[in-house]
Amino acid sequence: MITVGDGVFHKGNKLNVCAAIDFAFSLSNAADYTAIAVVGMDWQGDVYILDIARFKTNKIAEYFQEVMALHTKWEFRKLIAEATVAQSLIVEDLKDHIQKSGRKVSVVPYRPSGKKEERISAALDFRYEDLQMWHFKGGLTPVLEEELVSAHPPHDDVKDVVATAVAHLTKPAAPRQGAQKNRKKRFNGRFGGRRFN
Repeated sequence: MITVGDGVFHKGNKLNVCAAIDFAFSLSNAADYTAIAVVGMDWQGDVYILDIARFKTNKIAEYFQEVMALHTKWEFRKLIAEATVAQSLIVEDLKDHIQKSGRKVSVVPYRPSGKKEERISAALDFRYEDLQMWHFKGGLTPVLEEELVSAHPPHDDVKDVVATAVAHLTKPAAPRQGAQKNRKKRFNGRFGGRRFN
């Protein structure tokens, strides 16, 4: 069970939480979506995909509304924003909107290097193999799972933004001895991810 209040916790274990966004500009049916992922990591290095948003827009106000809705829900302090040359102006506009809102969210521009598939693989593969990835039930989780198992999915925006967020996470400090709890593990045989409520 995930709880929010003075931080985000899973079964009493604190999660370090961040979000990532990748912008898409085109509204055409074939274009990628703008995607946002909110993820958390516990002291053992397990990663919890807390929320996913996916939409098409070219309006800064809509990017801002989506980010703020997720911030209200999860209280993340850091938003990793992919900032290629074309996206840099959008990132600056989004920073300006957030600053004017008074929200305490640091927007960190991220300029990816190398091939996308290699970046995604480096961030996610070993964690899925070690059964350290947890997916929430519902929402856009089926979209993520389809992107993960397909060799060439029509869109890869969700797994890309999840990988970006995961790559920027750090573990919180371990709880005091005696406060650590065992947890029930539920496996998803399709690709090694686990589900949580």
